[in-house]
Amino acid sequence: QILLQHLSHLFHPTKQANNVPSVQQELSELLEKAETWIPLMNIVSNSSYPLDVRYFCANMLYNKVRRNLNQLSDLEKFQLFNYLKTLITSDMDMHIQGGKVFVDRLILAMAALASRTSDYLVTYIGSSVWCICSKNEVNELQISNNWSEIILGLRLLEAIPAELDSADLSRNKRDDCNQQVLASTASVGDGVFTIHGWPALLPLFSSVVLSLQSANSSSLQSSMYLSLLRAVRAWLPRCGMSLSQLYSRHRPLFDLLACFGAVDQQGGDELLQESCQAVQELLGVAEYPTSDGSLKLEALLAVCRQLTALGGSFSEQRDGAVCSAVVSLAVAVLTIDLRALLLLAAADAEAVLQFILQCCSCPPRSLAFLAFDLFQDLQELYSNSSDLELDPARPLIQRVVWQWTMQLLALLTY
Repeated sequence: QILLQHLSHLFHPTKQANNVPSVQQELSELLEKAETWIPLMNIVSNSSYPLDVRYFCANMLYNKVRRNLNQLSDLEKFQLFNYLKTLITSDMDMHIQGGKVFVDRLILAMAALASRTSDYLVTYIGSSVWCICSKNEVNELQISNNWSEIILGLRLLEAIPAELDSADLSRNKRDDCNQQVLASTASVGDGVFTIHGWPALLPLFSSVVLSLQSANSSSLQSSMYLSLLRAVRAWLPRCGMSLSQLYSRHRPLFDLLACFGAVDQQGGDELLQESCQAVQELLGVAEYPTSDGSLKLEALLAVCRQLTALGGSFSEQRDGAVCSAVVSLAVAVLTIDLRALLLLAAADAEAVLQFILQCCSCPPRSLAFLAFDLFQDLQELYSNSSDLELDPARPLIQRVVWQWTMQLLALLTY
């Protein structure tokens, strides 16, 4: 009752109780108390309360899991985990209607609990996989036909890496959580799913890509692409996968991330921006010294060709954040090994440089700043007369640097 009174004053302040900062302070103090768990859970699970009130309490529950989990016994943690799991999976319509943000808070609370309690971590991941796979074919990675459940499983998987990283755990507990996932068997329902290392989820994601590509329905494709892309992006750092490794070992995932034209058609600005940022993060993963250099170049060229397929005019009437993500990626791809690209793939390198020039000629003018260092590097390469191997590429460099100079002058006098 005390919690409900505070929430009522917060959402519907009256003349007698309109001190919102005071109510917020009292709620914060109440949140720290051990007896708040049950009232929060009761409100969150009661559909008779307004959705905004339930969302607020779900957010409070999430923060309480992160800060006050030590207030619960092992049995109470087990009950809370099952409570959250039941709430998340009980009403699938809530996931695609106005309650998506509410369910996302519950997912974060469940992920926070799992990442701080190693006994539930593998169960959490196994439950996520059960949502994605056919119930009797998990080990064969037979993808479910229920797209809503697949999206839920992907959202569950997306949440766990960030919670693992942010959990305030001792080194031993963190190692224990990692070992639980690296080599363990989780009983899930009537079946068993075994995870052998973090990369074990990548074949699962690849199977979802292939299933999505073969599906005829387009009613949930945009949501599916975005959920899949975000889950893949969340897990790739855990797998230590570089761009060339993803290109050679998990081509469906590489195509998901790097086929920017298809991504743009499926989900527009939000999906394109997410895709570019994911590929740029992969570029930052160091390659092994013994890795195949030709494979790395092949992967870079594949990204180059997908970028130029967008067309330089794509930035017209686009959101500035999306344009920045695309131009930043194009610059990053060339910067990885500019000299090698100019020598071994001059046509592709010039195509990307022209793409950048076309993008930078469109508003916003801040796009030009993203490419400034790249063209400065080009000018330094051109000026290095002792590098005789670059002689075949010098006319290309001279031409592009001249175009860039003229474009800068135009921008300065705009």
